[in-house]
Amino acid sequence: MYKTRAGRFEFRGPTGGAAWCDLTVYRAPDESAVVVCAESSDNPGISVTNFADELATVIWYAEGQPAAFSWIEHYPAEARPTYGESFDLVTFRFAGDQLVECQWKHISHAAVVGLLAGQGVVDRPDWHSIRVPALILDCTECGGPLGVAEVLAGARVCETCASGERPQWQQPSTDQLRAVAEWQTRTSAQQTRLGLTREQRIGLLAALVGPRSLWSLSVAELYAYQFRKGGNGMKVSNGVQSGYVGRH
Repeated sequence: MYKTRAGRFEFRGPTGGAAWCDLTVYRAPDESAVVVCAESSDNPGISVTNFADELATVIWYAEGQPAAFSWIEHYPAEARPTYGESFDLVTFRFAGDQLVECQWKHISHAAVVGLLAGQGVVDRPDWHSIRVPALILDCTECGGPLGVAEVLAGARVCETCASGERPQWQQPSTDQLRAVAEWQTRTSAQQTRLGLTREQRIGLLAALVGPRSLWSLSVAELYAYQFRKGGNGMKVSNGVQSGYVGRH
């Protein structure tokens, strides 16, 4: 990587007070950018840590909004004598046109030197400072699948839940309510008889149902979930997998 900018960078904090830092920008043939933002020992204002999101936003735009962008926060030993020199990779996410939600990850001086000796960070996502949010495909309230338009819009809940209604498929029937109650009574009696601890009960429920909610199971599935005592503990059988929840 090659250095394109180095020197004092002056800015004003949220209250208008003067502040500055030492800023070094490195670019690479793959058009990625690595910025080392160092706290100045004579900085009279807000620190680079407390203003990291604002500084990173300004520099990211100034550098042409590179797709691969690394923001490294550096505290020289003289800037913080009590703690000594430190380096952190700072990550952010976008909220509108602003970088927000800073997260710091400590890195070594040697790692920074190795990074700057390389050919860029496009193919090194562990060094990317702008977090790309994962797509949300299911409604966070009812668990049902989101529509294509909702996914593209970044919605977290489906249209039905957003309107305050409960999807019809989530309404438990009388038979389902009865099956859930019987399932809970049966498993509770078995757990009590076997003297399972709270942790073992949680483990058993996870083995029987997995990540699903009882309310997402059909009546037939609820009656199909059975278990019996095995030689080393409780034999779990749900028609798909089996295993032992041992007693300790």
